[in-house]
Amino acid sequence: MNSEAIMAGGLALLGGMGIGGLYFGGLWWTVQRMMNSPRPILWISGSFALRAAAAMAGFYWISGRQWQQVFFCLAGFLVVRWIVLRGMRGSIGGDMRARSSAA
Repeated sequence: MNSEAIMAGGLALLGGMGIGGLYFGGLWWTVQRMMNSPRPILWISGSFALRAAAAMAGFYWISGRQWQQVFFCLAGFLVVRWIVLRGMRGSIGGDMRARSSAA
């Protein structure tokens, strides 16, 4: 593997992390807005369509039609997903315990 391929893979990984950050950040933003909305289904469906289209466009643009770049981009996306889930693990459990004890 030459240095150009390593550099391209690293950039694709970072790009995938950026896409993941936007995707999961948009999901968080949607959930916050949905809670106080009279029509939450519009928030959910509209946000999903926008986030999915943006993520697909980002993957296509970053990949340059090379499967190796798609692989690194997806790996970056999944790293961000793992980070988000890991960070939320404590807050979700604590939130659920607080709700169950309040009932």
